[in-house]
Amino acid sequence: MASAPPRHAGRSKDSPIVRRKALGPLRLCRLSWVVLALSTLAMTLVVLPGNTRLSNEYGRYQAYGRSAGIGPPPWLEGYRQVTVWSHGWPHEYLRREFSLPDEFYSPGPPVSWCIPTAWFSHTKLYYFSLSALAVDLLIAAALVAAVVALCECWRRRRRGRGFVLLDLLELTTLVALTLGWRATHLHDQARENAALKTIRQPTGPARVACRHELQCPEILSRLLGNPLLVPFCNHVVSLSTTDPHLTQSDHDAISEMRRLESYHGNGAYPAKLPSMELLDALGELPRLTELSWGGEPEGGFAANVQNRLQGEWGAEAPGLEPIAKRLPRLTSLSLQHLSIDKDDWRAISSMRRLESLELRSKNLFVEDLEPLDNLPALKEVRLHIVATDEELSDFAKGKRYEVLWESRDTDELWDVTRHRIDRWLGRERYYRRRSGPIYSLELEGVHLDREMLRRLPDDLSAVKELYLGTFDSQETAIELLSRCGELHWFESFKTSFSMSELSHCRFSNKRLECLTLKQGSLNLEECVRIASSIRPEQFFLVSSTLTPEDVLFLEKACPPKVQALVEDSQEELIQSPRPEPTGPDPFEGADPFGGF
Repeated sequence: MASAPPRHAGRSKDSPIVRRKALGPLRLCRLSWVVLALSTLAMTLVVLPGNTRLSNEYGRYQAYGRSAGIGPPPWLEGYRQVTVWSHGWPHEYLRREFSLPDEFYSPGPPVSWCIPTAWFSHTKLYYFSLSALAVDLLIAAALVAAVVALCECWRRRRRGRGFVLLDLLELTTLVALTLGWRATHLHDQARENAALKTIRQPTGPARVACRHELQCPEILSRLLGNPLLVPFCNHVVSLSTTDPHLTQSDHDAISEMRRLESYHGNGAYPAKLPSMELLDALGELPRLTELSWGGEPEGGFAANVQNRLQGEWGAEAPGLEPIAKRLPRLTSLSLQHLSIDKDDWRAISSMRRLESLELRSKNLFVEDLEPLDNLPALKEVRLHIVATDEELSDFAKGKRYEVLWESRDTDELWDVTRHRIDRWLGRERYYRRRSGPIYSLELEGVHLDREMLRRLPDDLSAVKELYLGTFDSQETAIELLSRCGELHWFESFKTSFSMSELSHCRFSNKRLECLTLKQGSLNLEECVRIASSIRPEQFFLVSSTLTPEDVLFLEKACPPKVQALVEDSQEELIQSPRPEPTGPDPFEGADPFGGF
């Protein structure tokens, strides 16, 4: 039986079906070399040049609009949001200060990788990582090798025959997916524009501000270098409303912004949190991860003071629990000018995905921040609270998350102490800064323990008047007395002190106006010894068990310039018995109208 002729028998050497000779040391065909060159150029444009973005950086900047006089605005140091050049994909290896040559300032943004300063410039360096650069280069090389390998495999599988019907089908599928992706973005853009038109008022002040951002793969945005090349990918990612009174139509419009990632709002005074209707609308957004809420009062500063005087501070607030339940995907939370109680801290601790937290409140102290240790994913905390630099530095030590604050927003020790005492007493006062030392320490309604004593300054030498309440131990009371300076006024209606305990306190030798003590276990002899040794102008003994005869003895035993007053447990003054007059009455027979 004759054998079958060869497959390519009778064909010339110039036939296109014959496999072409591979070129170069890698034995690649011409098409693969073209793909290698193009993919290398593309990855170079993706990895090496910078792309602009916003970043919170620490530095020295000039605070425009905060000048106290005719001179230039002051220079401040701290964190602020600036535009930077960001290099690297998928990992950022370099972040530096943004700069743009004059010739590139045009009405439309140019292609970023065409700007010389996007590649290199002598600007301020914020961040650099050599390991991230090495990882980016390895990933870029792997992608280039993968693309070239796919091209070579496809070319060798076709054996030089070019495109076939299967390739046409794959190309058609790819084009259809691209058009479908574009149609999806256009549909979302139409819904966003309709929602913004509903929320915005045709007249009057603006109620809403939004920020658009390119919603496409980062590798595509870096390769194109200009968001205007894909305008259908620009979507509303951040929404800020200034009107606290949103209607139901506004809530429905917000729920239509499916690509919204951040929402900023504020509530009407007094410090109200988002309504349930607004939280329900935000809960329908699948990409919402950031919420910023402020409790600024309506009407500005005047309304703030007026409402405080009317006693409306801290009125009806739903708390943070609804936010934790309806927005479980939050990774960033900012609360401003809100009062946070124990229930609110419990709600914050239940946000297991929270990575960034900002607290701006004049009702928060360092000791309130302990629940933050229960957040497993927390990476950054920004604080604008009532605290000194030293307190915040001590709090930040040993934390697994980064604690950030601005020194210009911190307070003096005396201001923190004064505001902390007002909180212990349960009273609200208008907050003042740089108000100077405390000369009158009022603790008459406070049960002072060791932890509270630790929050008071070690040096209380400026205190001249001391009003005491109760203590957890006498050691705490003695330590507080030893911190004070020369006292001109001393009151202790609820705590009794012996002579040995009072010896730790420094009383003014020139003028001690009043010394008020609870009798407690003090006997008559000890009371006489205290009045004789300390020599106040007025010695006031309260909750006393002395008899009128003992009061008479105390008045006679006290030094001449010391006035002794004694009250019983019913706050009634105990009068000493007066001797009855002897002899004739000099006023007997006198005219009651002044005549004789």
